[in-house]
Amino acid sequence: MKTRKQISSIASFVFFVCFFCKFSYGYCIATTNINTNSSQATAGTPAAGATSVLLYYFTCNVTVAAPSFTGITNFTTSGSYIAGDLINIKLWRSDFEFFGGGTLVVVQTLVAGLGPGTHSFAFANQLPGAGSKFFWITADFAANAMCGDAITCDLLTVGMYNITGMKNYGTNDLAGAQTVTGGGCQPMPVDLLSFNGNATGAENSLYWSTATETNNSFFTLEKSLNGKSYKEIRRIK
Repeated sequence: MKTRKQISSIASFVFFVCFFCKFSYGYCIATTNINTNSSQATAGTPAAGATSVLLYYFTCNVTVAAPSFTGITNFTTSGSYIAGDLINIKLWRSDFEFFGGGTLVVVQTLVAGLGPGTHSFAFANQLPGAGSKFFWITADFAANAMCGDAITCDLLTVGMYNITGMKNYGTNDLAGAQTVTGGGCQPMPVDLLSFNGNATGAENSLYWSTATETNNSFFTLEKSLNGKSYKEIRRIK
């Protein structure tokens, strides 16, 4: 038979173990579920000059404690676009699932190094409490963005999110390409279909065809001995 002192000691030990488990796994280790869903950006055809064009979407659902979300490192954009097609790339946060609803907050705006390649956001903690926070990556297109140029925000992996504690994925989707069409976009003057050449004795024969030609006056043929320096040899109207 256990004495009152022994029972009291056992109860204290159980309380300590429970408190320790709760403290260790409930307050010190933060858990965040990261996922995307139907709000993900699908393929689109924004006009030159279009603003807040959706490139990517994800949610952060805090399930345990209070994690800290302070950056996205080395996410990648790809496609045929060039840096000059964009004015900026932005990260937004909202308390509502659809872009434009709820309270939208610009977390950070990138204005340099906008071409295809890796980019990073760094910011103050964006997960102030429990529940879900919704995030979007958008782009503002330049008024003279080139027609046909396309940008895609490639898949974000769990390692790119700078979040304290545990990070778990839900469903993650690949975003659709955003291809500049219409508006004030600047089309290429020549849409080249093919270009071929062959040696015929002491001469070279060159053949090319175009689908469209707009406001162009002539073609210039150039030659090079090293692939770096070129010299004009003929102009053809």
